[in-house]
Amino acid sequence: MFNHNRKKVAIAGFLFLLVFSNGLFAAEGELAATRRFGIFIGSNNGGRDRVMLRYAVSDAKSVSKVFSGMGGITNEDNVLLVEPTMAEINRQLDNMGRLSAQSRRNTQRTELVFYYSGHSDENGILLNRERYGYRELRERINTIPADMRIVILDSCSSGAITRAKGGVKTQPFLFDSSVSTAGYAFLTSSSADESSQESDSIESSYFTHSLLAGLRGAADSVGDGRVTLNELYRFAYTETLAQTETSVYGAQHPSYDIQISGSGDVVLTDIKEISASLFFSEDITGRISIRDSSDFLVAELTKVSRKPLELGLEPGLYRITLQRGDNFYRVEITLPENKRTTLVMGNFQMIAAASGSRSRGDNPELADDGDVPVYPFNIQILPGLNILGHNNEKVTNNVLFGFLVGFGHNIKGLGVAWLGLINTGYVEGIQTSGIFNHTVGNIRGLQASGIYNYAGGDFQGLQTSGIFNHTVGNIRGLQASGIYNYAGEISGVQTGLVNINKGGKGAMFGLVNISKSEDIIPFGLVNIMKNGIFHPFIFVDDMLFTNIGLRSGSKHFYTLLSVGIGGDVLFNRTENRYFVTRAGFGYEYTINKFFIDIDISAGTIYSTNGMNWDQYSHESFGSFITETSQLRLTAGYTIFEHLGVFAGISYDYFYKHQNSPDPRNFGGLMIGDVLGHYAHKFGFFGGIQF
Repeated sequence: MFNHNRKKVAIAGFLFLLVFSNGLFAAEGELAATRRFGIFIGSNNGGRDRVMLRYAVSDAKSVSKVFSGMGGITNEDNVLLVEPTMAEINRQLDNMGRLSAQSRRNTQRTELVFYYSGHSDENGILLNRERYGYRELRERINTIPADMRIVILDSCSSGAITRAKGGVKTQPFLFDSSVSTAGYAFLTSSSADESSQESDSIESSYFTHSLLAGLRGAADSVGDGRVTLNELYRFAYTETLAQTETSVYGAQHPSYDIQISGSGDVVLTDIKEISASLFFSEDITGRISIRDSSDFLVAELTKVSRKPLELGLEPGLYRITLQRGDNFYRVEITLPENKRTTLVMGNFQMIAAASGSRSRGDNPELADDGDVPVYPFNIQILPGLNILGHNNEKVTNNVLFGFLVGFGHNIKGLGVAWLGLINTGYVEGIQTSGIFNHTVGNIRGLQASGIYNYAGGDFQGLQTSGIFNHTVGNIRGLQASGIYNYAGEISGVQTGLVNINKGGKGAMFGLVNISKSEDIIPFGLVNIMKNGIFHPFIFVDDMLFTNIGLRSGSKHFYTLLSVGIGGDVLFNRTENRYFVTRAGFGYEYTINKFFIDIDISAGTIYSTNGMNWDQYSHESFGSFITETSQLRLTAGYTIFEHLGVFAGISYDYFYKHQNSPDPRNFGGLMIGDVLGHYAHKFGFFGGIQF
């Protein structure tokens, strides 16, 4: 009897192991055995009465990319639609239906992922001037013969600061009681009466930002390297709620309606499918931000449990920031191809402690150090050698004076040093030195030095130096230097030879201006702006000048530079050589591929006719120039992204000196005192831009 029971137990155990291993292998190969189709839609434009979104299209591209890399959707079955019409969406749904039916006839399991980011109202999603009704969209999706349909909508109402998506808050169709068919999963970015929000600080919507981090592995709660549908929803809900609780539009609660028959869960992504991964050891806890080499925020999450975490990422350079309480840590790491890279807490270096934390927003507050002692006056011979006060402890100085280099914690008043001043906390007041200033935390007031300034937090006020300024956080005010300025986001003005920032609003004055913002107006020779104007060009005008130049600037405002050669030199006659240089600014209005420009410029026409180079002097050269101003109206058409044609009319004003060329030599319709010192001319021009 005992042996018989042992035999039954052994058989049962063998059958259990067989079933378990088959289930395990089935789970391992779930993504590979399933043909998954994806339609990813991004629409920033919701029509005339809707504010233009910034990140709906980029969100759709990011979700599409993750599902291609980790979600089992091949490039052939991955469809990305940017600003589509209803007809385009229906055409792709019909095509997916045909492909899915064909695969099912071959006994292959099929799934559909449908993602939309954009505007919506109580009746449907908004595609420019079209409304795709919820009921019609639902019926279209239901006709696709797929075993599983996953629909993700990131849309609801609209706002200004964190722009909400859509219009009236109402019950979305995903929660319609009629949707009860097995094999559906609907995820929405908010509940029925809430706004779905996007933010400039993360360059994404809060919901999709959380969704992407979850799909990359942050939602993997069991640590098996795979993210399931339920895991993703729980993670996206928690992260979205945490990021929107203090928003002006209120907390955002993602919602779901999942109707799945059978057992188990749907695996959405598998970390093993991507070529590189980042493994966080169990000793790392806190708020984690991951940025790539272009400073794009790839993922942001909170790791609270002392369990390891693995994220799937593309190979490349990443900068990881970790926040633990008020302390900030950072590490830069390169992820190689086909390899898991492990991070432990020892890899991080502290970049700011306690008071070094900085707040975001329009009114950054200084760090709160609690019961920090205040010393009214501190004189330092050298750091650590004080005549009055203390600097080797965490204190706030009303006045800190350093004979050579001053070193302290907070300054709430005045800090002065002959060579340099270093603060590990914040500054509220004035920080000035002969060579450099270095503050880890926030600054409110004035920071001035002979060579360079550094602020590790936010800055509110005036930052000025002889050579360069570097502010890690946001600037609200003026940042001015002799050569170079760098800031996070700005709300104000940057001025220097080279200005760089990550975004914001205001103006930039310099030779080279670089920004990730569309709301900053640049004044410079070369301007590289997000979605901005950057067009080299060549054109010929009615004065027979051949000109080359550059238009660069923001989305509408641009600066203009050009140089040209003309006159009789074009006909190989040497007696009259004319050279022209112009600089100015203008405004561009676009209608699809058509554009209209209006600009004004000032310049100089040089003549070498009659010059005695043996007796050349600056004074004599001045008499051979003609000063000119020009107003132009241009119309053009963009054939390709980097090729367009344009033509226009111009008005020119000339003021000539003693030996200046006769304006009549320039051609065109001349009016005014042509034989005297000034003249006017109407003309035309045309050319190509790149």
